[in-house]
Amino acid sequence: MHKYFKNGARRTAAALAALLIAALLGTMLQGCLGKEPGDTTSTADPGSSHNPATSGTPGTSGTPGASETANGTTDGTDTEPQRQIEIPANAIDAAQAIIYDTTARRTLFSHNGVIDGKVYPASTTKLFTAWVALQYLAPDDVITAGDELSLVAKDASIAYIRRGHKLTAAMLVEAMLLPSGGDAAYVIAAAAGRKIRGNEDISATAAISAFVGEMNSRLAALGLNGTHFCNPDGYHDPQHYTTLEDIAKIGALALENETIMKYARLASDRVVYASGQTNNWKNTNELIQPDSLYYRADAIGLKTGSTDEAGYCVLTATRGNDGRIYIIGVFGASTGNARFADAGVLIDYATGKRS
Repeated sequence: MHKYFKNGARRTAAALAALLIAALLGTMLQGCLGKEPGDTTSTADPGSSHNPATSGTPGTSGTPGASETANGTTDGTDTEPQRQIEIPANAIDAAQAIIYDTTARRTLFSHNGVIDGKVYPASTTKLFTAWVALQYLAPDDVITAGDELSLVAKDASIAYIRRGHKLTAAMLVEAMLLPSGGDAAYVIAAAAGRKIRGNEDISATAAISAFVGEMNSRLAALGLNGTHFCNPDGYHDPQHYTTLEDIAKIGALALENETIMKYARLASDRVVYASGQTNNWKNTNELIQPDSLYYRADAIGLKTGSTDEAGYCVLTATRGNDGRIYIIGVFGASTGNARFADAGVLIDYATGKRS
């Protein structure tokens, strides 16, 4: 064979051997790095930009896990670690109580000593009455009290509004929130009910029915499916009930309404009606009365309530050192004073003054 061809064959064989050795070394190196042949994924270094939130693990920052979303505990923007509050059973008197974080939309503490779990809200209902009415009435709309006053229970709390009195919608909200006027609740509900029906001439009974129907429609639209209301003032009815989390969310709605909050945190006021009569109203909420033993400078409103079946109730709010707003709910307390004492305990736990 010609010398040229012999040398070319030797060079080809050597090249093939070199390629085979390189391939074998590459395979061994991949094995040392924990990668299979053909795997081109790079290994992230500690501290890289890898986002653990994509794993959906509850409690991580970023997008919440599936269980969080299903429970409505966050809206995807809360990056704080989940917090739970433990309170000794003997620390409060109330049968039912809640601490609700409005930022995370999460219940931090819940105590429900009632067999069926239902909460009778009593006059805390008026927060939702005010909220729904203000979807249809402007605060300065003037309303004349009429036949709807005959629908108010004889033993309901009242603000001493009479037929023919003219008050603005804002005054009626104030009358509901300070002296807890059931009469004010019926007057504003009737006015809004006629707006809902689009007929100013319907009877008081029809107007109230339209308004209560709208209350329940709004509850359903808001996802508050554990709540059903029968009247605008919270007078007891077995079918007028809520849950701790639902009523806390109603409190959160109230906090967002400027007209409601103008009065929910007001200790007292002298009012001059649009028709000229005057009245002096004092808030039934001792948490915001500066001269009360139960006064709390860190309490924000909101509303008291009481019936024989509901016991003594109060729904309030507070701002923590973290800037978050917490709804505090106390239901089924044994006395009027006990509800305020309990609320103070819950405020301390919510704000970190107790642990």
